[in-house]
Amino acid sequence: MQIRKLIINGLLPALCLLFSCKQEDLQVTPIGEPVPYTGISKNMTQLLDSTNYSILKAIWKKANMDAVMRDKAITAYTLLAPTDAAFEAAGINMTSVNNMSVEDADTLLHYHLIANRISPASLKTAVGNIGQVSLLQADIPDYSPWSKYVYRHFIGIHGGKLMIDGRTFPLKALEATNGTIYELNEVLQRPKEDMLSYLQNDPRFSMFLEALRINDSVYYPFHDYAKGLPSLRNSDKTAPFTVFAPTNEAFAKAGFHTSEDLMALATRYPVGDPFYDDDYYYQYPVTSLDSLLLPHRSNIMVYGSGASFPIVFLSNDLTDNPGVTGFIIRTASPGQAGTLIFNLEFTHDGDNISVRRLKSKAPFVPVVEKDKFFLNGVIHVVNDGLFVP
Repeated sequence: MQIRKLIINGLLPALCLLFSCKQEDLQVTPIGEPVPYTGISKNMTQLLDSTNYSILKAIWKKANMDAVMRDKAITAYTLLAPTDAAFEAAGINMTSVNNMSVEDADTLLHYHLIANRISPASLKTAVGNIGQVSLLQADIPDYSPWSKYVYRHFIGIHGGKLMIDGRTFPLKALEATNGTIYELNEVLQRPKEDMLSYLQNDPRFSMFLEALRINDSVYYPFHDYAKGLPSLRNSDKTAPFTVFAPTNEAFAKAGFHTSEDLMALATRYPVGDPFYDDDYYYQYPVTSLDSLLLPHRSNIMVYGSGASFPIVFLSNDLTDNPGVTGFIIRTASPGQAGTLIFNLEFTHDGDNISVRRLKSKAPFVPVVEKDKFFLNGVIHVVNDGLFVP
């Protein structure tokens, strides 16, 4: 007890001295001048207002986009912003903006907007492209009677340049507290057709289409899961995917010159019936010809095979992202279909890309045309043969 009194008696004077100090006695005198804040301070509205994108701002006002963004509760976003020169090159000036309908202004802006903040730092750390949905949705004939089609963008950086859907732009970004503006020297043109329509209108691909038609006829009517031609049509049954389309010359170099040549391979063995393998994974038999052609279309069939997410690999994915080789499109599930992979591998010399079947002994085949972007995916063109095992 005596010790306790001594401690209390010793602490009381010290406490009294502490609380008797004034606030200014405890403050430290600053040294030097204050350092001004130079970081991001403007929000997206303020940042856009401070730019010289007069045509874009006029379209934004025409569509009443500030109110649209509030109604959609979008607080952070990315704006792909064409310059005035880009709009004028596309035939859009202040006069045409004044005559533009609100619907057209709305459609144009929605295609250039992403309801997600994509910073330059995130792009620089990404390998290949980042897939994003734009704000634009539309009712497209034959797509789906129940849901709207959603337009997508695939954005990355390659060689210090901005890549959007396979197109190259200077990398110029303006950052706000709630988003990013990327300046574009072109107005983005949304795709208007699907892969099937493009292939049908180019005579170079008549053998490819004939091969798919023959396979469909061999499968029909007992194997409704396998439909090569419908897999190339824009549909909600199949997410967008990647096609390496072989030309007629590619077929000729692989030894196929006529429809009879294709039919002979397609009917070499009976298709058989679907079955469960020893690990209880459901297997979908294919024709001998389809075994050769499936890698050209990401192994995608309308039914029984595919992915619920886009398998869209543009040229900068093929050069910059080693994970594309053998990419797992769908994991196996007992009682369901087995693992589905993107069974191609790539090599490149700069931007010159070559491709072959995964683990094949055959030479790599050059990609002669790349990044043809469509409603339901991307087409790269090969001219020197097929992807043989």
